[in-house]
Amino acid sequence: GAGFIGRAHAFGYHTMPVVFAEAGALPVLKVLCESPADRARKLGAELGFPKTTTDWRDVIDDPEVDIVDICAPSNLHREIALAAIAAGKHLYCEKPVGLSGAESTEIAAAAARKGIRTQVGFSYVRHPVIGFARKLIDEGALGKVLHIRWTYNEDYMRDPEAPFTWRNDPKLGSKAGALGDLGAHGIAMTHLLAGDISAVCARTTLAHPRRKDSATGQMRPVGNEDITDALFECANGVTGIFSTSRIAGGSKMAFTFELTGTQGTLRWDAERYNEIQ
Repeated sequence: GAGFIGRAHAFGYHTMPVVFAEAGALPVLKVLCESPADRARKLGAELGFPKTTTDWRDVIDDPEVDIVDICAPSNLHREIALAAIAAGKHLYCEKPVGLSGAESTEIAAAAARKGIRTQVGFSYVRHPVIGFARKLIDEGALGKVLHIRWTYNEDYMRDPEAPFTWRNDPKLGSKAGALGDLGAHGIAMTHLLAGDISAVCARTTLAHPRRKDSATGQMRPVGNEDITDALFECANGVTGIFSTSRIAGGSKMAFTFELTGTQGTLRWDAERYNEIQ
């Protein structure tokens, strides 16, 4: 897939050798899959891929390909991932990895059995300032970590007249709406900084239950939530609260957290990406 996130991945591959010139290995772009064929050729030229195809199986079957990067809609992840694993290809997959926890677990288990390296597109936890936060925690600057509070809000579906997209269809985008698209990043951040979530009490809200299909002009039911709110506890006793929304007007990158310990507190706001308090 060479849409918005596929273009972001290609940018990363081109930038990586400039930033990490002495890395042990550098990415070499081989083949891009997109459809239709004329779009694939256009995007392949723009993004620097020497070969293009409209069939993802060609990517997996290519002997020059070592890593398969899945940027397709979520309903395609499972089939592509399992085929890539069976072919011995390492895997970089966008989230959500599967349409359900069961699908994601199946993919992870298959990769483990085959000895495949995997990575999910949780880019924020790899930001240097978050690494610095983790270092402060490890060094005891916060004392004993007690509580984490985070939000991830955007407004790309704030307008009730915004059209129905594949993200609104649970068969294509998963049953998790704001939680799967945005909140997954907060869960990854919790895992890194606070611990594994072991208990949760949550509710979801669907504010705009029907949206117009641009192709047919008909109203379609939206199959996943606009907002998720939760209280949770980690296995190590850290407690937390989070909220995530795709209809929060004025929020463009409102991913924030506050981590409280017995000796101090850390705060981060992704709208001021390179700062931590």
